[in-house]
Amino acid sequence: SSLGGEAAYASYLGLFRSLQFSLNYVLHLDGLGAKAQIQDVKLDRYFPALMSYCAKAPIATFRLVNKERFPISNIVLSIAVPGIPGKRTTSLDKTLKPGEAIALSLEAPDTSSVVAADAAHQGRAHIEAAYRVAGVSRHVDQYADIRIMSKNAIVWDDDAKAAAFITPTAPEVLMYAKSAVPTLHGLDYPTANRSILTAVSLFSSFGARGLSYCVNPNLPSYEEASRDFSIVDSIQYPGETLSFNSGNCSDLSVLYASTLEALGVETALITADFGP
Repeated sequence: SSLGGEAAYASYLGLFRSLQFSLNYVLHLDGLGAKAQIQDVKLDRYFPALMSYCAKAPIATFRLVNKERFPISNIVLSIAVPGIPGKRTTSLDKTLKPGEAIALSLEAPDTSSVVAADAAHQGRAHIEAAYRVAGVSRHVDQYADIRIMSKNAIVWDDDAKAAAFITPTAPEVLMYAKSAVPTLHGLDYPTANRSILTAVSLFSSFGARGLSYCVNPNLPSYEEASRDFSIVDSIQYPGETLSFNSGNCSDLSVLYASTLEALGVETALITADFGP
């Protein structure tokens, strides 16, 4: 910015005289200085299967530092992740003074239309901060690597996440569940609970189908993964387990819960700790 002034005196043949003053203030927009900065970006791994969980839990943490010479306001933050249409946008109701910094976090964009990949891969997330400074709109952005996990990936920091794989409305689950139910019709247990009979019938149908328990030697045990959250485990979707006709504890539990839910039996997953 600059401040200037000038004065002028005029006289015309002694008939009249005038004295004029002017004061000018000019703001040089190209002198705003360095932009704000996005620093210390940390991105969590993104798990496509955990769509509802990822939409609520922060996927990115960072600091926004005002490097401008004036306060910044009307701050709008956004993040875009490869493979997820659109971006997550949020407004910050705060003015940052010059030199002030604030710790922030962003949730993942809407994942309802995500088509997950079979294998994990690396991507580049785009974080952007738009703001107003001295009446001018400016923005700053930052790119950072993010690990996008496979469609079956899970970490066992919260065993309730396994519920994301329960899909009672999947066509293959509905078809199988309904084909197992008719075995109940010939049974005469007037005092038996129908939910129990349904569960017994489904469990028996798994055996009749030849569904087998199989441990994948390439995956960690649940005991290991539940103690070390850096370990990534995998759960098959019910349709995959029916297709492979085998699965481990998690796979078979998810299939059982899905088929029960498909038949109107409410289920819950319970993790049992049998000790060392």
